[in-house]
Amino acid sequence: MKKHTLLIAIMILIACKQSPNYNPFDNQFDISVKDFTNNRCDTISAGCGYFNLQITSGKLRPFYQIHYDNFNEVVAKGFTYYVDTNSLVGMNDIYDEYVLDSILNSFIDFKELSIELSRFNYIFSEQKGELIKIIKKDMTDTISLRLGIYPIEKDSIAVREISYWKGK
Repeated sequence: MKKHTLLIAIMILIACKQSPNYNPFDNQFDISVKDFTNNRCDTISAGCGYFNLQITSGKLRPFYQIHYDNFNEVVAKGFTYYVDTNSLVGMNDIYDEYVLDSILNSFIDFKELSIELSRFNYIFSEQKGELIKIIKKDMTDTISLRLGIYPIEKDSIAVREISYWKGK
C-alpha cells in the first residue's frame, strides 16, 4: 500500500506545473495556464489563432502566449512596455508618415524603462532607431527590443510601445 501511495505522490509532483512568475527572460514555459484567470490577466488576440495572457496594469506588461488548439501549453512569452500615447486630433491623415515618424522618434524616458526591467535583472543600454538594446546587469546577455507605433484611427491616438517576444 505504501508503494502505491508513494507512486501516486510522485506522479502528482511530476504532473504539477509551476505558477507563472511573469519573467519574460527566463526559460519557464511549463506553467499552469489556469493561474492566469486567478491573476486577472487579459486575453488578447495575437493573430493566427494565438492569444496572449497578459498582465493588465503598469507600463511593463508581461505575457504568456498560447494557441487555441491547446490552451494548456505556453508556446511563447514576452512583454509590452507602453511608452506613451499621442493625440492625433486635428491631423488630416492619421497615417501621415511624417507625423508618425516624428512621434516614433520623440523623447523616451529610458530611466523609467530601466527601473521596470531591473525587476528581471536587465537595464537599458542604447537606442539605434527603432531598436533598443538592453543588457543583463552582470553583462552576460544583450537583447534587442523593437520600438513601434500603432495608430488607432477610431480614437485618433497613436500608441508607442516597446515589445519583446521569446518562443519556446
